[in-house]
Amino acid sequence: MMERCQGKYGTCRFMLLVATLLLSSSLFLPRLSASVKTSLTEQPSITIALPPVALQAGTAGNSTIYTNNTSAKATANATAWLSGWSYRKSHAIDYAAGAGINYQVKVVVHYGSGTDSGADVCLNSHSRTDFGDVRFTDDDGTTLLDCWMESKVDSDKAVFWVKVADDLSTINQTIYVYYGKADATTTSNGNNTFIFFDDFSGNMSKWNIHIGTDVTITSSYGNPAPSLEISGGVTSAPYGFAAIGSDATYTGFQNGIIEADIYPTTDALPEIIFRGNYSANTGYKGRWDCRSDEESPWMTPPYSGWDAFGDAVTRFGIANQWQKAKLVVNGSTFEIYSNNNLESTVTDTQYSGPGEIGLANHYGAYARFDNVRVRKYVSPEPSDGAWGRGESGQTFDYVLKAVNQYSDNWNIRLKAYDQSNIGRLSNCTIYFHDGGVSRQIYILNGEYSEQFGNWHDISGLSSVYIAVEVSATSIGTSYVYAYLEILVPGTSTYNLMLIMFEIS
Repeated sequence: MMERCQGKYGTCRFMLLVATLLLSSSLFLPRLSASVKTSLTEQPSITIALPPVALQAGTAGNSTIYTNNTSAKATANATAWLSGWSYRKSHAIDYAAGAGINYQVKVVVHYGSGTDSGADVCLNSHSRTDFGDVRFTDDDGTTLLDCWMESKVDSDKAVFWVKVADDLSTINQTIYVYYGKADATTTSNGNNTFIFFDDFSGNMSKWNIHIGTDVTITSSYGNPAPSLEISGGVTSAPYGFAAIGSDATYTGFQNGIIEADIYPTTDALPEIIFRGNYSANTGYKGRWDCRSDEESPWMTPPYSGWDAFGDAVTRFGIANQWQKAKLVVNGSTFEIYSNNNLESTVTDTQYSGPGEIGLANHYGAYARFDNVRVRKYVSPEPSDGAWGRGESGQTFDYVLKAVNQYSDNWNIRLKAYDQSNIGRLSNCTIYFHDGGVSRQIYILNGEYSEQFGNWHDISGLSSVYIAVEVSATSIGTSYVYAYLEILVPGTSTYNLMLIMFEIS
């Protein structure tokens, strides 16, 4: 199709050309990629040497200019997108020898703005205030990863644990955090995320009671409710000792990290047992003693009279409040933490084989336990790499450039006139930017929301970038054919150039 226009620049003919988005093949399927291309076959030459507005190649993706700078083809790549979510950021997890698959990593999500660093990422007020819309995916952008929300403060931050499916033993891996879906509710699931997990929201089916009967699930002072309560009974012999073990469902603990929320009353001694076998009198335990003197926090059986080992330390159990308890078990080396502070490290080789984990309490009125979990551990652990910038689709800031080659002001806009296979595009936004943003063509959930934009002023001897933001829900190639319309100054006549965007 040819259009002629008469103006002070003479008679000119503009051949409408089409720009295409090409699919970049991926080495790893089903990773989805999209590309934005501008390319056309060579057309008859323009009758003037210098068009008023010329197309030039961009630096994002690939672009090719044809026919005296009046037609173009642009290409860019974009991964698939989790359908229905508005924003995401990528995060690199650096490998650690022996980490393997399904390693649990911590991600701290902040509601407001700030600098992303380490495990901390800022969502710039684009998530729900209760973080119920936060999701994590594999590096393909769509495969959901299991996660558990450990804690949250609405409109402030939330702590998540994410199970990374890919092998972290030899190469770095990438995950995505998605956010921005108003009707989403949390999918937090500790049972799916950890090797062993119990928040005592059900029954006692994961445990056997070894000693005592004062073991109950209570809704009082939960963290949140319910929690497990083990009574100590009395503060003199036989001490009202009660203990439970996980051998009903889990006896494979050898190395790893055991964590729990604990709430000891005054003089209580909440304890976590590991590599245990009650009937065989084997295993270890660490305890969060609330008494005022010093004593070793490490003990070994026999269960009828535990023996202490390691150095004595000042009491680090905190009475009458919830706190974080952690045991790191790595071969013959054991570490005990209180509220993430390392309190004591010991080495012992007596019991090396796998066994149960357990919970117990000595002394005091009672101790409560909640969110007991076991996760993988290697030393050193996989570390946090870089965060990607926030995306609302893959963004290519500069796929083409429209340059005003004259001193007069012109108005330009983009107008889609044809398309192919756009149903796979969850978002395709084509816009001008020159410090500000002027959206021109907008495809949402596979359909046009806007087929053309408002007229955009391009002043004399200046330029404007053409940018593309894309996300797709499936593998394929999509085409958007658009006119670049150029309004002749002082008239209602406009010239046409043609760009084909190919998205794959």
